[in-house]
Amino acid sequence: TRRREVVTVSLRNSSSTSSTSMRASTTSLLLVLLAIVAFAAAQTKPTLSDSFTAQVEFIEAHDKEGRFFHGTLLVDHTGRQERINASLLHHGRVELLRLYNVTKEYEIELKHKHCRENILKHKFFGYFDWVQLSTPNGNCHARHEGKKHLEGNKFTYKLSGPRESLDLELCANKEGTAPYYIELKSQNYERGVVFHSFQAGRPNSSHFKVPAECPK
Repeated sequence: TRRREVVTVSLRNSSSTSSTSMRASTTSLLLVLLAIVAFAAAQTKPTLSDSFTAQVEFIEAHDKEGRFFHGTLLVDHTGRQERINASLLHHGRVELLRLYNVTKEYEIELKHKHCRENILKHKFFGYFDWVQLSTPNGNCHARHEGKKHLEGNKFTYKLSGPRESLDLELCANKEGTAPYYIELKSQNYERGVVFHSFQAGRPNSSHFKVPAECPK
């Protein structure tokens, strides 16, 4: 009888230990799965429109010649054209109209009613069309004044070609709905854009008409 009691107690203890171990394993597995889901959600690649209107700080350099604008950037990705409206010291309001289909750039000084035509020296690059090919690369922060405390997700991508390569970097908010900044670097061209605001959608075509004072 005593032997039977000992065996019974031993079996019960073994069953209890096994059950506790299974519950612990299940809990650990659930925690791991939740961590994976949370990480994946945090690293979800943004889906941002390549056509947009934004308030920006726009910096670019081509063959050591640099420009800096603080104003409105309008991009029509479908029509391969963009426009920058800015105010510059000693020049007043300046509009920069770029028509990539005809490789022409018009720099318009409204104060003096002067328009200068230039040949575009760089290719048309979509601002965000590369993001779905990118690699999540940790956290980043907004760069414009008053918002530098905002944390976002960073994505990077390197596009290699026979003649040149591009290094691209995007910092977007955690929700993936707004860019904080974007950088593009090639051998002869660099572009950096810090976004103060971002409105997705193709701008009205009237913004890309060549003014009358410009050469045709």
